[in-house]
Amino acid sequence: MRTWAEIDLRAIRSNVAAIRDLIGPGVNIMAVVKDNAYGHGAEVMTNVAIEAGAIYVGTATEEEGVAIRQNGVTAPIVALSPFSFELASEFDIEVLISQREQLMELRNSIRRPAVHIEIETGMGRSGVSPANAADFAKDCVDAGLEIKGLCTHFSDAEGDPEGSTRQIKLFEQALAALKPIMPAEVLIHASNSAGTLNLPFSHYDMVRPGLLLYGISPYVDRPLPPPFKPVLSLKARIGMIRTLAKGAGISYGSDHILRRDSRVATLTSGYALGYPRALGNSGEVIIAGKRAPILGRICMDVMMVDVSDIPAAIVGDIITLIGNDGNESIFAYELAGLVRTTPHAITTLLSPDLPKIYLEP
Repeated sequence: MRTWAEIDLRAIRSNVAAIRDLIGPGVNIMAVVKDNAYGHGAEVMTNVAIEAGAIYVGTATEEEGVAIRQNGVTAPIVALSPFSFELASEFDIEVLISQREQLMELRNSIRRPAVHIEIETGMGRSGVSPANAADFAKDCVDAGLEIKGLCTHFSDAEGDPEGSTRQIKLFEQALAALKPIMPAEVLIHASNSAGTLNLPFSHYDMVRPGLLLYGISPYVDRPLPPPFKPVLSLKARIGMIRTLAKGAGISYGSDHILRRDSRVATLTSGYALGYPRALGNSGEVIIAGKRAPILGRICMDVMMVDVSDIPAAIVGDIITLIGNDGNESIFAYELAGLVRTTPHAITTLLSPDLPKIYLEP
């Protein structure tokens, strides 16, 4: 294989156990596996997370939920960004709702999935306002909908604790108004990965970790604390090595000019499989336990790195784009910081066609 991902199933199990230790025995875990489990492979990740103790499954869409359901998963599934309520109902997939239009569609549907009502507290994306939550919930009850949960979503739990506290206060106000209407067993949930880590008062009945499951830091300046472990490593190989003279231009546009005579390795990976093209001239890879800088623009299927200081490097060597090798590590949060994106995007944008090797205990 030219480029592949190694997925450590032991790390997923360990991360679920670490989340359980963090939240305590009285709180459920929803394993968020949306968008192909952030690039890790939704079907495998779902099964392993459930085996490890997750109770619920969170997908982006009902189509994702259908694929998981058809793979034999019987655990409750919630579509966090639903569109087709009929499809959700057919495959017993619960849905988030917060708009009158959604309520009207459900009221007129023959098949009605169970719902979680989303409260808008500061994300500015979706959700019924706290002031209107009680009326909305009452209309849901009057329409005969089964309400399974009440939830909200943090806009910046990793970086704005004061703003997150304000969101929780708004959520609590809505919950107080909703309490007389709701069944006793309704699930209250608010915490994403950063909320699970930083805001224990927001754990309620269930947390919704995504990044934490996969051992990806929600921060762009530091890794996750132990015992969380990265699940994904991204690997490729050295396809060729050439010695080029000082002054030679590298890659399209020759926007890197060698400052010395250099051994330049061409790697069997590029942006076609989702490695960020923006890491040209700024990113690094690991070869034989040492970092090597990326030279010039990353191409569709290859990239060039400087191995002048790694004399042991030879054609065919495995290189690490994300992961550990010896004493060196490159994490998703580091790459995210270099290209000014979020850690989620680094793995989520990996191609579904990327070969995956699942490592068992």
